[in-house]
Amino acid sequence: MKKSIFYSLLGLGKVLRRNRTKLEAEGIVLIDEGVPASMRLYGFSGLGRFAVWRQSFYAGALVLTKSRIYGNSHCSVVLDVPLADEHMRKIEVSVDEEGRLDVTFEASDFIPAKGWIRLRFKTPQAHLFLDALQPFLKQPEKTQSA
Repeated sequence: MKKSIFYSLLGLGKVLRRNRTKLEAEGIVLIDEGVPASMRLYGFSGLGRFAVWRQSFYAGALVLTKSRIYGNSHCSVVLDVPLADEHMRKIEVSVDEEGRLDVTFEASDFIPAKGWIRLRFKTPQAHLFLDALQPFLKQPEKTQSA
């Protein structure tokens, strides 16, 4: 898949230098850098921001280590959740019809804010990330047949 033009020209969307060593020490399972990504805020209020609906685009990186899922934009961390964290089960992860990894969660689970946050990473490895994360996510409830 084509990398973001910002990654190709300027190197934006790499794993942030200050976090790379920590992630490598944890053991990188999957990594994709320079991927087109977006962040959507729904009914968001907190941290000095308010948005009924807001979307921003960036070149980012997505990393799965043996102990965490991590994502960053060109300048800041947008996702950093230990796989063993109880909040991991509250995150909804899927692959949409265009093959983007879709990560949705309630803001109040991670920061002092209200509303929903949706991160999308356009990576050819979306299904690999989803499969690797499946054991840590909320399992759908099974219905009993009569």
